[in-house]
Amino acid sequence: MTLSTRIPKPPTSASSPASSTLPSAQEEADDPAKADAFYGRCGAWLRENTRDTKKFNILFNENVTYGFRRNLFALKWPVLIVDSVLLLASVGYLLYARPELDSESALKVYLIVGIAVLHALYISAAATEASVCEAANIYARQLLLCCEALGAIMPKSRKRSLRPLVNRH
Repeated sequence: MTLSTRIPKPPTSASSPASSTLPSAQEEADDPAKADAFYGRCGAWLRENTRDTKKFNILFNENVTYGFRRNLFALKWPVLIVDSVLLLASVGYLLYARPELDSESALKVYLIVGIAVLHALYISAAATEASVCEAANIYARQLLLCCEALGAIMPKSRKRSLRPLVNRH
């Protein structure tokens, strides 16, 4: 099967890659910015045409996972700072007020210290750049796999132009 260099025409989109040809390896080397712009338009078109969460439920779930991990990673340092302030304030209270070790207030502060330490350890271990990259790669793979589903719901005249791209090895 030969690789088609035509992109299927999307239903409606002003910035679509419709009727554009895939850049060859030489064209990518000669003008990387133009090739990146083309692939950016293709990605935007693909995301726009996979917004139906019922038809593309797995893609939606992977997008949610990616967003959660990205946001958790972005908040890593503010969270660690808040945990540190909470820990310092709790230790300061214990040193200043010197409550009885078995008093209710001391037990509450020990609980706060334990939760703050466990939370800081969790955030340090879970909110990593590697976990964000992993989620992004899974989402990107799932987005590309949606090409098959798009091929199945496209009119027959457009399926012919998409099939060689989907079956590319």
